[in-house]
Amino acid sequence: MVLTAQPDLLVNTTITLHPIKLDPANDAHPTIYDMGQNMVGNIRIHVSGPRGTVVRLRYAERLNPDGSIYTENLRNADATDTYALSGDGDETWTPAFTFHGFRYVELSYVGTAPPTPPTLATIDGLVFNSLPAKPSVHLTSSSETLNKMNELGAWGQRGNFVSIPTDCPQRDERLGWMGDAGVFWRTGTYNFDIDAFTHKFMLDVTDAQTAAGAFTDVSPNILGPNPGAPGWGDAGVFIPYAAWLQYGDAAIVERSWPAMERWMDFILSNNPDYIRRKALGNNYADWLAPDQNTPSTLIGTAYWALVAREMAEMATALHRTADAEKYQQQYDHIAAAYRTAFVKEDGSVEGNTQTAYLATIFTGIAPSSLRANMVDRLAKDIEAHGTHLTTGFLGTPFLLFVLDENNRTDLAFKLLLSDTYPSWGYMVKKGATTWWERWNGDTGDPGMNSYNHYAFGSVMAWVYRRASGIDTDATGPGYHHLTISPHFDPALPQLHTEYDSAYGTIVSDWQESGHRFTITIPANTTATVTLPKGKTEEIGSGTHVYHVE
Repeated sequence: MVLTAQPDLLVNTTITLHPIKLDPANDAHPTIYDMGQNMVGNIRIHVSGPRGTVVRLRYAERLNPDGSIYTENLRNADATDTYALSGDGDETWTPAFTFHGFRYVELSYVGTAPPTPPTLATIDGLVFNSLPAKPSVHLTSSSETLNKMNELGAWGQRGNFVSIPTDCPQRDERLGWMGDAGVFWRTGTYNFDIDAFTHKFMLDVTDAQTAAGAFTDVSPNILGPNPGAPGWGDAGVFIPYAAWLQYGDAAIVERSWPAMERWMDFILSNNPDYIRRKALGNNYADWLAPDQNTPSTLIGTAYWALVAREMAEMATALHRTADAEKYQQQYDHIAAAYRTAFVKEDGSVEGNTQTAYLATIFTGIAPSSLRANMVDRLAKDIEAHGTHLTTGFLGTPFLLFVLDENNRTDLAFKLLLSDTYPSWGYMVKKGATTWWERWNGDTGDPGMNSYNHYAFGSVMAWVYRRASGIDTDATGPGYHHLTISPHFDPALPQLHTEYDSAYGTIVSDWQESGHRFTITIPANTTATVTLPKGKTEEIGSGTHVYHVE
C-alpha cells in the first residue's frame, strides 16, 4: 500500500441554502420544507424545547400527490436523522459523518413538541462537495430551457462530486460508477476546475485495477473482481484524456499511463480478433437507451476504438512515438474488424439504431464512401421518432457532435431544445433541478429513479465546445491554443458563454442567430477561428468581432 497526500479539495460546505416554502404539519404529514433545489449535504436545525424531545428529519427528492415525502426511490436508505434536545434553550445542530440527497425535508417531533411551531428560519441547507465554490463556466441564452439545463448540470455535479464522483447521492448506492464519470468528465471539466479532483479519483481508479489489468465498474471498487464493462472500464482512459485536454495537465496522463496500458493489454489479450466479445464484465451496453437494439458487441468494440484513438493522441503529445504507432495500429485493426462485422455495403449498420450509427461515425470507423449514407439514415431515424433521440449513456455523448460535423446542425439544435419525451428539456419542463437517471424518470421503475444523476448531462460539452465554440485540442491543450468554431442556428438567437480557463476568461457571444459574433481570448494564447461558409483565421489575444452573413 502506498500512502499519498490528498490532492483534491476537502469535502466542505460550499453553499448555504434556505427553504423557499414551508408546508405546516397536518393530518396527512408532519411539517415539510421545500429547499427549492435538489441538493446534497445536510440540514442544520435551530430549535428549542423540553429536554428529551427528539427532532426527526427525513429527506426526499419529490413529494407524493398528497404532499407527503416520496421515499420509494430510496430503496433501503433510511435517509433519517434524529436529535434529542438538551432542554438548555436555543440549540443548533447538524449531523456528522453523513450526507443526504434531497429537495424536501420532513421535520417531526417524538415527545413533547416545542410550543413554537417551526418556521422557515428553523432549518438551513448545507451544500457539501469537493469542488470550488464557483463554477468555471457561465452561460446565458435566449432559451430558458437551455439556461436551466446549464443550471441542472452544475447542481448535479455539486451533488455528486463528494470525494468521489458518485452516480447518485440519495439512495442506498452512492458509488463511484465509472460509466457515468467517463461520459460526463469533459462536461465536468468545464463546469468546475476539477483538475485536482481528477488526480484524486484516478488514484482510486488505479488502486481498484485488478491484477489482470482490468479497470472496474466502480472506483473505489466494492463490487468484486469483475472487469469493468465497455464504457465503464474505459473511463480509466477517458478521464485522464479529458483533464489533459482541458487543463494541459500532462502529469495526470504520465502518472496514469502504466495503468491505462495494462487496461488496453487486458482488452486485446481477451479479444485478439479485435471484436470486443470477451471479458466484458456486466456489459451494460447502451445503458438506459429507449431503443435497446444496439448490439452490445458493436458498442463495446466502438468504445475500444475510441480509447485506442485517445491513447495514440496522448502518446503523441508525450513524445512516446512507439506507443503512438502501436495504438494507432490497434485502432486501425479494430476499425477494420468492426467494418467487417457490423457495416453493410448499403451503409446500414448492425442494429440499425441511432447509437449504432453514432458510434460508427463518431469513432471515425465509417468508410468515407458510406458516411453521408449513414448520416442520412441517422437523421431519418431521429425524424421517425418524432425528432427525438433514442440513445442511452454511451450513445448520447456522440449525438450532437455527429450531427453538427455532418451538416445537420439544425437537427442538433432541435434535439437540444426539445421539451417533449425523451429529451433534456422534458426533465426541465417537469420541474427537474438536477439531471435524472432516466429519460422517463417521472414514470419509470421507482427503484431506478434517481433525480440527481449527472450522466445525461454530457450534452453540455457540445453546447460549450460547439454551440459556443469554446474548445481546445492536442496542439495546445489547456487552452494555450483555442479552436473557436461556433455553430449558429435560428432556433437560438442569442448565446453568451464565459469559461474561466487556466489562461484566463474566454468569452463567446453571438447575437441575431450568430450574425454578430464576438470572441475574447486571454493573454498568452492564440486561436484558430472557423466560421460558417469556410472562413478561417488565426488570431491572438484580445476581443475580436465578426459579422457573419
